[in-house]
Amino acid sequence: SEQTPLLPQQQNVERKRQTTGATLVLMSPIIMFFVFMIVSRLCDAYDRAGPALDRDRMRREWESEMRDHEKIRQERIRARFAWDDLKGDQHCLQHGMRRYTARIANVPREYDPATACTETAVEIHGMRIPSPNRCEDRGCGGVIGHWLVSHSEPTCATHFDNFKDKESFMSRDDCYPRIESHLENLQPGDDWRNMCSTTPANFWGLHFDGPGVCEDWVCCPF
Repeated sequence: SEQTPLLPQQQNVERKRQTTGATLVLMSPIIMFFVFMIVSRLCDAYDRAGPALDRDRMRREWESEMRDHEKIRQERIRARFAWDDLKGDQHCLQHGMRRYTARIANVPREYDPATACTETAVEIHGMRIPSPNRCEDRGCGGVIGHWLVSHSEPTCATHFDNFKDKESFMSRDDCYPRIESHLENLQPGDDWRNMCSTTPANFWGLHFDGPGVCEDWVCCPF
């Protein structure tokens, strides 16, 4: 069959295609050479950095293991802490509250006893208290923990009863009723001022955190 002769424009396109193909054929070895060189350099860089990266990873793992080990060691030390001679004060501190004290014990020499005091829980009246209200360093007497316990202290539960409406109290602008009541359940030796001023009261549908005035009426024989 006869071939149709190419037009001049088609001949130019064909020549460019042939030229481009020949150029790519000639440049292929050069391109492959550069690709090989780049890959080789990357491999060499990885081989050189590999040991350093491994050492850094091993160092981080070792540091993490040491931190975990130290944490476990500290927990074992704290687990041995104990409170010695836990006791409550003879008298109430205020309404419903008594102070308790104890000395922190079983603290090794390398551990700060004041820190041990703040980190050690105690159980009083069946309730776990995470830490003392304060820690007192008494030197050779050890470190003493102080707790202010306001639960399950029935002998400190003072209350008011039998409210009496007395004469009104006059101020500059208003007239206020004067209500009196006797403080009940006050134990001998307790500070009546603290116990009275912190004892709440409820009457006439109102709540009061404490009286406005506390007075100690001492009855003297005539």
